[in-house]
Amino acid sequence: MCLRFHANLILFFLCLLTGFGGSGQTAGNSTGVPNSERILFQSDRDGNWEIYTMRTDGSEQINLSRHPADDTQPSLSPDGHRIVFVSNRDGNSEIYVTNTDGSRVRRLTNNPAEDVYPAWSRDGRIAFTSNRSGNDEIHILNADGSAPINRPTTLRLMQVQRGRRTDNGSPFTLTATGTLRSM
Repeated sequence: MCLRFHANLILFFLCLLTGFGGSGQTAGNSTGVPNSERILFQSDRDGNWEIYTMRTDGSEQINLSRHPADDTQPSLSPDGHRIVFVSNRDGNSEIYVTNTDGSRVRRLTNNPAEDVYPAWSRDGRIAFTSNRSGNDEIHILNADGSAPINRPTTLRLMQVQRGRRTDNGSPFTLTATGTLRSM
């Protein structure tokens, strides 16, 4: 649990530094055009986790995922036309992408390990965390699921203790390219 927390915290900061975005964003309207009038979120109000959008005043709540499996961790693409999310539709957590109206759902990952916490880059790539090797590591792929890149050393080096130290106790900084450097 502690490693998962640190991995997620590091992924969050890596996303901030490298231009990858997160969830809790404004969503596009039903035509897929981004606007600041809608919010993208997850809820279990129907008995399982689903992805919703609603107007900023709370009206017009729409279930976008409409699936009996759990659909969570939505993140809006930079162009406002797609949503990446996590679903256990195939029995474990995988990364999926859909249009902002919930159409054209497509699985991007297919691995027995957990693939979670997806985030978009400004150029349309997707970063996510996976424990494929037994460690929580950052993976990056194109929005169509192609060209996967594994960043295994990033999270192994970032065993954060007290929020500012590596596992050997030395202070560190995280560069804009996601490189960990001891101080």
